[in-house]
Amino acid sequence: MDGADTVSDPSHPELGVTVRYTAADGSDRTLRFVRMFPVHDLPRRGQRATVRHHPDDPTDALSELDTDPA
Repeated sequence: MDGADTVSDPSHPELGVTVRYTAADGSDRTLRFVRMFPVHDLPRRGQRATVRHHPDDPTDALSELDTDPA
């Protein structure tokens, strides 16, 4: 995860997240999305994420932020 910006509700803020990844074809890609997070579990700069994308179209991608093991 590259960065996050707070934009709404204090108990579950909506954040803009940027994830950078390398596609199967070796190209560097950037994925941006907005999602609500509980205030006690906000994403952090540098947090790892899992990105799934279609190998024939790396712009068709979904991302899930990885959780730290407890």
